[in-house]
Amino acid sequence: MKTSYKILLFCASLAVTIIAFTPQYYLWPPTLMRCSRRDPELDKCLLKATEFAISKIAKGFSMVGLNSLDPLRNAKLTLANDRWPVSLALEADHISIIGPSNVHIRSVSFDERTSIYTMQGFHQSLRVVGNYRVRGSILLFPLNSAGTFDMELSGTLANHTMKLTGNVRDSTHGQVGVKLLSLNNVRVSLRDPSLGTPANRAINRLVNDNWKIVSRALTASMERSIHDIYTAALNPFTSKYTIYDFFPDFGDQVNVDYEQDEDNEETEESGQPVVSYTYFQQWK
Repeated sequence: MKTSYKILLFCASLAVTIIAFTPQYYLWPPTLMRCSRRDPELDKCLLKATEFAISKIAKGFSMVGLNSLDPLRNAKLTLANDRWPVSLALEADHISIIGPSNVHIRSVSFDERTSIYTMQGFHQSLRVVGNYRVRGSILLFPLNSAGTFDMELSGTLANHTMKLTGNVRDSTHGQVGVKLLSLNNVRVSLRDPSLGTPANRAINRLVNDNWKIVSRALTASMERSIHDIYTAALNPFTSKYTIYDFFPDFGDQVNVDYEQDEDNEETEESGQPVVSYTYFQQWK
């Protein structure tokens, strides 16, 4: 009797362990388009899928637990550089990033060898607002200030990347990256309530007159901060789906159609991509 009890207890413990360590499976959202890795025109398919996904999830997508990405709110930003001519440590919180979904996509690709998806996009205008605290110097001019800021970046060209793996628990899965390629202009408005109008004007002139050297000095830490912000923001989505979900092998028949009528999300007349396929095969 005791032996039977021990066996039952062992089986129950084993079942609990298996359940605990088995990732939950989520069905891919039917209103999001995806592409077969066997598509001979994969890059073209990815371009359509990316444009559609941005329009679909920018304001939030409750089906996968995503909050608004444009504007993205309540983020934190840390920028630093300790080499002349710009030696700064800047911390910003309660920031909102406005305008990232208004992007002209120049190219989209997927590297099967590295499992990295890349989108090159041109942002005519990006705006970042929030609270800041900065210490350091620009061209030996000391800077010690705290308050609110409003920054606009014009003509930003960047590569946006996402690493995808076959295991959502892989530490590299869902990691988002950005590489700044060019920037036409930056205008910053800082308002430190502890300073008078002349001092605030002087700080803003110092920053804006030297925006090129400031942006060069802070680009690396800006890219790291964007990595952290958007990896976390997209985690409710990326933590549910592996590379096999993003890029399934649909087989030979893949048909994606766009219809004009958007009255009903569940039908082919909904304006959503309709994907049909004959079989599903695991990634090889």
